[in-house]
Amino acid sequence: MIENLCPSVTVARIDSRDCRDIESSLAAAIEDLGGFERFVKPGMRVFLKPDLPASEAPLHTVDDYMRLLTAVGQAIVACGGEVLVGDSMLFSREQIERVWERIGLTKVARANGFQPVNLERAGTRPVIRKRRVYYISRAATESDLVINLPRMRSAPSGYFKGAVWNLIGLLPGNQKIKTLQSLGGPGSIAEVCADILSAVSPDVNIMFVPRDIDKRRNGCRMGPPGGAVLASSDAVALDTVVSELTGYAPESDPVLSAAADAGLGIGRKEGIRVRYLTGEPEPIRDRAAMVPPTRHRLYGLAMGVISSALTARIEVNRSRCSACGVCVNNCYINGLAENSDRREPIWRESSCVHCWTCVENCPQSALEIRWGVLSGGALRLWRKICDA
Repeated sequence: MIENLCPSVTVARIDSRDCRDIESSLAAAIEDLGGFERFVKPGMRVFLKPDLPASEAPLHTVDDYMRLLTAVGQAIVACGGEVLVGDSMLFSREQIERVWERIGLTKVARANGFQPVNLERAGTRPVIRKRRVYYISRAATESDLVINLPRMRSAPSGYFKGAVWNLIGLLPGNQKIKTLQSLGGPGSIAEVCADILSAVSPDVNIMFVPRDIDKRRNGCRMGPPGGAVLASSDAVALDTVVSELTGYAPESDPVLSAAADAGLGIGRKEGIRVRYLTGEPEPIRDRAAMVPPTRHRLYGLAMGVISSALTARIEVNRSRCSACGVCVNNCYINGLAENSDRREPIWRESSCVHCWTCVENCPQSALEIRWGVLSGGALRLWRKICDA
């Protein structure tokens, strides 16, 4: 249900850890879209697509996110809907039932009548996009309503993971891995996310922006301060607004650009109605955020021309690496392998799809992205454009 004519995105800040503050921010954001009653009717089966936190996520962030998920589920139940919750994490060997227990989802579901769904066992439905077959979970495709509930997460590549990215979890088990391996190349994730969005198209997108972030690990510029809840019927528009708030040009994000170019939502802030319920956040003092849109488009064109020749690799900092195995255990495509002779893992260029999940999850910040000659030149070009 995309509002093609000027979609709206509502931003409601969270100023404390108080559960009631999170609930009030959610209620305010959804009320601007017409309330849950606009979307949820009695007897509906509503599928919640969360963004389940990895074991390395800060505890308070997990708690805040679970409060939001609980509030969304309770609102659906109050409208007479049946709540199904399911996710399949991108690269993780941790059993999903253990994830439910660790983050408290099992307890929440039992107390509120939610139904956690193991997407690995719930069956799939084949969907064809661009002559490719995706096996998407039936729990989502056969529900009456789909609500996308992502967390705003920074990505080591310099972008963020939001509403469009979160939908890749609808490919259960090794379907994600097989699809990425068959496509190959750094741009494969962007194509997959856009194709899944076209097949599922969530009716409501509610994003949780945490109150803080580890800037040392990935350098993401956050906004708005204090955390926030954002809501929209357009996943692309939602990510576009978040991109602007964090100081990045939306057209420079491969995942967001792929979805916008496919006509799956509005990828320009000029075509989006943004409402800040507690006042517009202070603009981020960053050169990239102040570059005129025309220059962003020129940069995006230059990047598109040479994207096939861009190179990047993973480098392990031996002084930081503790051989904990987190990076290897979170890479299902064998982009990293254990090394019996040395402490640090081995990076396999032929298998890597540049998702940088290993860099994001490394608890010691021992993995670093090293850009090649062409990609380094592109970054220098970007700096010249910013400084012009």
